[in-house]
Amino acid sequence: MNKLQMFIIIGAIVFALIAVLILLGALPGLQNSADNQGAALAMWGFDEELKFQEIFPAYSEQKPNISVTYTQKNFESFEDDFLNALAKGGASVPDIVIFPSDYFVKHKDKLSRAPDIFVTEREIKQDFVDSTSFFINSGSDAPPNAQGILGMPFYADALVLYTNSDIFNQNSIALVPKTWDEFLEISQKLTKKDVNGNITLAGAALGRAQNIRHAPLILETFF
Repeated sequence: MNKLQMFIIIGAIVFALIAVLILLGALPGLQNSADNQGAALAMWGFDEELKFQEIFPAYSEQKPNISVTYTQKNFESFEDDFLNALAKGGASVPDIVIFPSDYFVKHKDKLSRAPDIFVTEREIKQDFVDSTSFFINSGSDAPPNAQGILGMPFYADALVLYTNSDIFNQNSIALVPKTWDEFLEISQKLTKKDVNGNITLAGAALGRAQNIRHAPLILETFF
């Protein structure tokens, strides 16, 4: 190998290394032009804006050319607002949406995938809670722009069971149910009725669909 060939190889390696560092943002002042030009992002969610009052300013310190405008939505009108925004197009379409999981699955055909440089399928599976496979869209029926990572977990709202230890002790039940079959068995044992068959003490305080936002999902979990 002569000196010219050696210089060409070394130059190619240095160029490739610089390109990787630029893409990773490790070279200040050499980030891609999108950061230098700046951007105004529109974000939709269901939480109060107060929850983001520390996040957005901290992000603006790192990316002063990028601004985020947050709009709080309600569950009743969200789908109409979302579909109307898509129909209008342009600035009315949000750049970032915090979807509930059921809405995400329902409307994922309207989303574009995240570039691999931001997040990969491996990172989604390794770094976040289980059951996040629905963020990964790899089906053959998916359009090319939607094949890949369509979203990331924002927070997990787990289904939690609270028990009344006094009532359990009064009925000589030592352990809380670990399966849905055990839950149904114990809840029936704890239920008390009067002589007319009216429930005086419910074995499970699930309320009614009118006052439980995710009643269909809870019922689906039982099934």
